[in-house]
Amino acid sequence: MQRANGFPLYKVAWGRIDEGDLLDIARTRAFVDNLLMRTPTYCRAQASNLLAHVLAGMEQCVDGKHLPSRPLPFGPNKRLIAYFGHDTNVEAIGGLMGTSWIPNGWVQYQSPPVGQHVFELRKKQDTRPKEGWFVRVYFISLTMDQMATGCRVDEDYPPSMCPVSIGDRSVLHSSFDIPFDAFRMGLRFFIDPYAVHSDLAGWLMGLPLPIQLPPRPNFG
Repeated sequence: MQRANGFPLYKVAWGRIDEGDLLDIARTRAFVDNLLMRTPTYCRAQASNLLAHVLAGMEQCVDGKHLPSRPLPFGPNKRLIAYFGHDTNVEAIGGLMGTSWIPNGWVQYQSPPVGQHVFELRKKQDTRPKEGWFVRVYFISLTMDQMATGCRVDEDYPPSMCPVSIGDRSVLHSSFDIPFDAFRMGLRFFIDPYAVHSDLAGWLMGLPLPIQLPPRPNFG
């Protein structure tokens, strides 16, 4: 945090560590977080409701109809919906989906300040209204140097962005561009309906499960 807050390296920890030491500390922190916040029971309880809302928002966009279980302001015409939380939420979402990421300047599984999962719902051109939809997932964060220097972040100076692969590729068909039907089916399997708000849980339990169930994510 001293480095991210702008301390020069010769002042971080009274000048007793360098960039390599910072990464070693980050690995230790990520290892502890992995033990605490990527366990199956915790992830299902912590992330199921949030991911159910993400999925329902995409479903509305694809279907063009408002789901009764969704708040009225989050209708099918919304093009951007943001949920704000903590690193615990970010890590639980990753654990539930079995995803892995390595932000530039950080370490695997680490959720730096303002780190975020981005779910993009896209549509192939020249396809019918309810066809050709697919999902891309990214993990985005500032690098430690960007935080330390307070530099501008825009299209010319972008944050760190790495694509994320979800779950079992044999079921979801692709590492990164996931057909929406497969994405829906995968999340239906990962999400625990009993940890989801009652109205939304009813809709969720009506979705089909995969015929061939994928293995549960590797939370290790």
